[in-house]
Amino acid sequence: EIAVAGPQPAAMAAAGIHEPSLVFEFGQDLLLVDGGEAAFHDSLARRERRITCSGVISVTARLPNDALWHALNGNADLEKAGICSVTRIGDCYGPGLIAAAVYQGHRYVRDLEAPVDPDGLPFRRERHVIEAT
Repeated sequence: EIAVAGPQPAAMAAAGIHEPSLVFEFGQDLLLVDGGEAAFHDSLARRERRITCSGVISVTARLPNDALWHALNGNADLEKAGICSVTRIGDCYGPGLIAAAVYQGHRYVRDLEAPVDPDGLPFRRERHVIEAT
C-alpha cells in the first residue's frame, strides 16, 4: 500500500485518483517514514497513528500566500515614503521548502542592487525525495 497524505480529499477525488492500493490520510501531519511504516499525527484527535506502507505521496496545497503583496503593490503611501517596489519571495511567490524560502530571501538581499541579467539562470533547484527504508 501507498499512503497519500494531504488536506484536500475533494481535489484528489476530482483528479480521478481511485487506486485500491492507496490509503488516504487527510488532515494528518506526516511525522516520519521508516522501514515500511509511516507515522501520522492527527491534531484533532491528538494522537499518533502508524500504518504499514511501501511509500508516501504527499499532496499539499500549493497556492501562494500573497494577500499582503497584493495589498501593498501600487500603494501610494509606499511611493511617498520612497519605496519603489514590493517583491514576492518565499511562500508569497510559490510554496516550497523552508530552505528554498530562506535561499530566496538571502538571494534577494544579495542581488538587491546588482544589475539584472535576463538570460541568467536564477538558481539551481534541488528536489528532495523521501523514500521508505
